[in-house]
Amino acid sequence: NDVSAVFFISKKETMTIKILKGKQSKPARTLAYGPPTIGKTSFMACAPKCLMICAEKGGDLIDVDKIEVNDWAELLAAIDYAMKAEGYESLAIDTLDKVEQFCSEECLRISGAKSASDKQFEMGGWRRILSQQWRIFTAALDRAWSSGLNIFMSAHVGMVHLSDPLIGSYDKVGPKLDKATWGPIHEWVDDCLYVTFDQGVQKSKNMMDKTYAVNTGERVMYTTPQGGFEAKNRHELPPQIPFERHTAFASYWDYVLKARRNAEHIIGDILELLKLVEDPTVSQRVMTAIEQNSTNATQLQRIENHLKETVKS
Repeated sequence: NDVSAVFFISKKETMTIKILKGKQSKPARTLAYGPPTIGKTSFMACAPKCLMICAEKGGDLIDVDKIEVNDWAELLAAIDYAMKAEGYESLAIDTLDKVEQFCSEECLRISGAKSASDKQFEMGGWRRILSQQWRIFTAALDRAWSSGLNIFMSAHVGMVHLSDPLIGSYDKVGPKLDKATWGPIHEWVDDCLYVTFDQGVQKSKNMMDKTYAVNTGERVMYTTPQGGFEAKNRHELPPQIPFERHTAFASYWDYVLKARRNAEHIIGDILELLKLVEDPTVSQRVMTAIEQNSTNATQLQRIENHLKETVKS
């Protein structure tokens, strides 16, 4: 039910404008960042039919198909290979901060400089060349995503310096990336997930002013931004999700699949529910409602919820 229209730009050129109706089911673009050994790599390895590009050597003990890369050229070649390889639905990259190191090494090789503090990089020159080279990586990611692959990335935790016109400059927890590389990635991903240990602050028992951190040992994944850390999501995720090693990805992916569902998916689920309905009158009413709302995902979801209640009763 999408709509197309042809516009005449000139006597020889035309342009087709297409209006896409309803939700579009696209592959995922996810970044999970947090401290070492918390389970980021294991989380990505649970992605559907996953191929992992290991820039770091932290995935040796994880049961997933993997490609180990050692420099910028090998990384880009591996992404290109992943688009052509058969049998994979997801591409994981571990970790982005190591990828940034590869990018920096490539920038130095191209420029002939010895370090990022070289005089030729004065007045922001280093970040310009780093940003230019990083765009090659994000373009490769975009091609892989457009080919139908879910993209999952991990990063270690660091500090992000921000400036706000209302409250001034401040630091918050974010991926361990330079602002020249972090900005484009943050804009590109759908979900930026902060994985950490559940902890708090407690006063010392002797009632002095000193406080100390208390760690419960529980892992948690934050999906929405707060004053102290970066996070975001476009899949209607709850503010936080328990990050148990064996269930974290399944919990996250279930929310993603539910948010992605378009009218066609919902109709399919309704038809499955109808198999449990014995009353032909109810089935007929539902089928009529589906015909009347075949492209309205919101209304179809209401029909589905009502049918679920009918099946339960």
